[in-house]
Amino acid sequence: MMKKTIGKPSAACTATALMTSVLLVPTMAANASAARSQTQPSAVSIGESKAKEIALQHAGVNASQVPWIIVQQDYEHGLLEYDVKFFAGSTEYDCEIGAVTGAIVDWDADWDYPSLFAGMLPPFSPA
Repeated sequence: MMKKTIGKPSAACTATALMTSVLLVPTMAANASAARSQTQPSAVSIGESKAKEIALQHAGVNASQVPWIIVQQDYEHGLLEYDVKFFAGSTEYDCEIGAVTGAIVDWDADWDYPSLFAGMLPPFSPA
């Protein structure tokens, strides 16, 4: 049987790999920035208040039923979106809305079980 010998990578290979990764990272960041600006060159955003209105209407919730609401702007897949999170009754809602189109991109509603049983459970006291 013959033994296969695998040598260590040479210093030149390691240096080339390091230089390549250093050069690629800024290029990838520049490409992502360029793609973002090409996707929505001069589009006008619907605004935070309209995003709140769309999310509340989709949930079938009145603004007076919402103790708190958070709206954040974010880029998702190169598109500007509003992430709207709020709580109504015993449900927490999370809605992603296209900032230019006003279309609902993603929607999630989760029950908050502890608030349902808040009056039934004894108070917690650490031992």
